[in-house]
Amino acid sequence: MTSTDEDPAAEITAAFGTFDLDEEADDNDNKPTIDSYDPFGVGAPLASEPKKVSPEKKKSPVKKISPEKKDPPKKYLAKDVAPNSVPPLISINFKIHEEISSIAIMDPEMEGASEIFVQGGVMAQMTSSDAHKNSPWFLDAKTKTGEIVDVTPNVSYSKKWDAQKGQRKKASVITIPKATVGFVPIASYYFKETIEHMPLLLERRVTRKGDIVQVAVQVRSKLTNLYDLTDLSITLALPDPVIGEDVEVNVGEGIYEPVKRVITWKLSALQKGDSFMVSVRCLVNDDADDALLKFPIVLRCSSLDQISTGDFKAVEATGYPAAISSEVISRTFRLIHRVK
Repeated sequence: MTSTDEDPAAEITAAFGTFDLDEEADDNDNKPTIDSYDPFGVGAPLASEPKKVSPEKKKSPVKKISPEKKDPPKKYLAKDVAPNSVPPLISINFKIHEEISSIAIMDPEMEGASEIFVQGGVMAQMTSSDAHKNSPWFLDAKTKTGEIVDVTPNVSYSKKWDAQKGQRKKASVITIPKATVGFVPIASYYFKETIEHMPLLLERRVTRKGDIVQVAVQVRSKLTNLYDLTDLSITLALPDPVIGEDVEVNVGEGIYEPVKRVITWKLSALQKGDSFMVSVRCLVNDDADDALLKFPIVLRCSSLDQISTGDFKAVEATGYPAAISSEVISRTFRLIHRVK
């Protein structure tokens, strides 16, 4: 009897070999599971058992994050320009002086009217709320009678502005440096116009008796004048028919100049509403024609007032926004008035 017949267990072992429990456990890992079992080749996983949901964890309280502390806004320094800054406040003061030459219109329907020729100058003083610079502005010059004012800018502070379509005409742009203090001459101007009422009334009356001619001249300062007339002088010219050697000043302290054939009276001041009369007596030939007895008069005076209708304003310049106010604080004139 062989060994296998004697021991059946040994025979089984010889046929199948020994069993390794560890290998069996590994083989079980490779066996198909319920999830991977797909007998119909559908490819869809079978429903698996629901997973156990773990109880929710308590949420920890949210911490409030304090906002970051910001530095206070910086104040604008003198050299900084604030955005959306307010336009500067600009104030302009003007001083106007005019040299006027006028001729009385000898027309009964225009009694008291005169044609005047004005040559003047404008001085300006500027103050601005902008601490760094002065903005430019326009000088607007016009007359109430509609006459055009010819302005000649002072190149140190102004220049003529070339007006384009739709823009302001007859204007000069003014630029005064910030360092400039006080009044500066910005422009001169010229225009002519007809004035219905002069600040004075000049009358002349000529009477003749034979060869004796009496000439009386009266000047009256109007009561509506704001100020007195000063440095007043009246010059009377003698026509050719008058005999130069026989001239007598009988009213007023006049001075006769034989070479020039003129008589001049002077008065330091004539108050408003007052009048001043002078007179002269002279001889002419008996055959002298009355039409030739013309005695032209030239009157000179000054005053702290304005005869013309010239008007001057400061206006905001294009591209330089500003709140501008202007005022003429001083007006003066020197007049030469003629009666032919």
